[in-house]
Amino acid sequence: MSLALALISPGILLSADWLEALRSIEDLAGRAQFPYAIVGSLGMAVSLDLPWEPTKHSQRDDSIAARDLDLFLMGTHRARQHFREVLGSRPERAGPKIDVVSMYHALTEFGPSGPALRYRSVHVPVDRKLFAPVSISIGPVVIPVLHPRVHMHLILMQPGLSGKGTERVRSMARALARGLNPFFLDITEAECRAFHDFKVARQRRYPLRERILACRMVLANWEDIGRRSSLVALKAHLREHHPRLTTALRRLLD
Repeated sequence: MSLALALISPGILLSADWLEALRSIEDLAGRAQFPYAIVGSLGMAVSLDLPWEPTKHSQRDDSIAARDLDLFLMGTHRARQHFREVLGSRPERAGPKIDVVSMYHALTEFGPSGPALRYRSVHVPVDRKLFAPVSISIGPVVIPVLHPRVHMHLILMQPGLSGKGTERVRSMARALARGLNPFFLDITEAECRAFHDFKVARQRRYPLRERILACRMVLANWEDIGRRSSLVALKAHLREHHPRLTTALRRLLD
């Protein structure tokens, strides 16, 4: 999958540790010829010319926290796993935590016939151009990002969207309504129909699992903002004192 080169100046200043992390990922992916995109807050900001800074305000305890550098990997399951291992072998340095976003990868796959959305028996092919990354310059580095409409639909695929996910989608929708940067292909809402079809099919075929996943997302949001709840306390207790049971339950419910 080739990268379309588009050099712009989004007006985002990155510190030396962020630049080093971006260069490192670019170098590793280049040597492995592995396609990827920067997602999360940074990917969203550079693709839509939104303001961005490397820290965020924590709703949990009113503190300032560092943002993660979020990655979306485009390759087979085996290739994705190998790239994760390569990333994990990087020497530990100060700087952003690199997060290969699991919620995106759990519902997408890339094979010889092209990309697709998959959950258990639900399988919906996706046009290749939707996942064709576009390269954008940020100072001395060039990084690939997804089309912002596709990025938004990846977020919307998650059941029980709430909190920062909802606010992120609203920000993206407002920015898309103002118009796209000219270097992006004109991907319309109609061309993103596969995401809608996938979500509807998943809800119809697995209604109970959808409700369970939605509840898990709500609990994760409560935990993120520090909301007190007996369910949140139970979740934290199981994760800390019974990690194997927690992993088994997560696999069972996925």
